[in-house]
Amino acid sequence: MSTKTPKTFTFGLITLCFLAFAGAILGVMQVSDNDRVLAGQYADAAPSGSDNIISGTSVPATDIPVRGFALDARGGALPDSVLEATGLGALVEDSLAAGNSVRLTIDSALQKAAEDSLGKALAAQPDGMGAVVVMDMEGRILALADCQKEKSGIIAPLALTFRATPGRTLLPLTALAALSAGEVTVNEMISDEGAFTAYGDGNPSRCWIEPSSVYMHGNQTVVEAMSNCCDYYFYTMVARTGIEKWARTARNLGLGSSSGIGYPGELPGVVASPETIPEPNQWSDSQCLDAAVGRSSIQVTPIAMAR
Repeated sequence: MSTKTPKTFTFGLITLCFLAFAGAILGVMQVSDNDRVLAGQYADAAPSGSDNIISGTSVPATDIPVRGFALDARGGALPDSVLEATGLGALVEDSLAAGNSVRLTIDSALQKAAEDSLGKALAAQPDGMGAVVVMDMEGRILALADCQKEKSGIIAPLALTFRATPGRTLLPLTALAALSAGEVTVNEMISDEGAFTAYGDGNPSRCWIEPSSVYMHGNQTVVEAMSNCCDYYFYTMVARTGIEKWARTARNLGLGSSSGIGYPGELPGVVASPETIPEPNQWSDSQCLDAAVGRSSIQVTPIAMAR
């Protein structure tokens, strides 16, 4: 398993959080695949499409029907409660029932940290929903914690079955689309003018910052604009890039598809573009600007954002 620092995303209906893990949680900043859960397996023992959650399986040495064990990344026993809480039990149940032991990529220490962190966040927002997904740089799932929802009588994990607009956590995507298209350089400075009037002066989209404070966003590079969450800067980026190239970048990053884990009922993402709205002829310039800052019709799951 990779020793690189895992990437972690927390996703909620009310808040979006980015949690940085390096053995422990270093901090929380408010803002709101698969070797992923299985890391390697016998061809006939592990579920299809689950190589990022299951790291290995072993076949029983006896014909006596003894249930197999679910193991964490280090080979320790993984409690059934974790399988239930993450929804991963649906992926490995057949193997366990057949007597096969299955090793998952879940790191028990990170799993506990994720569950504790989410529990504290939800305690402060009793009506909220949320999920935490921790991955290493190869896309293996190290922790998956969420409060679940009932879907057709089945308790399903939000990380895989709940879609929402990601908000400004999508700004790096807009920057990547513009940079890769050559529409901006890392050193180009763009000043926040408050109201974005490139598409007309009537009811223009505006940066979130108060007009009297817009000077605080002054001349910014792309890195500074992400730090400031400057809407005006990213409106400029998507206007230069065009929604087609922006949407292509989003799909290339996997936001318009499922994770490939193989979880039954996982919802694929929806990328905002004229092709994905009910009435394509109703697509407007304002929707293009909204897409750049994670609004509009884009819908993603927590696990898609973590990928």
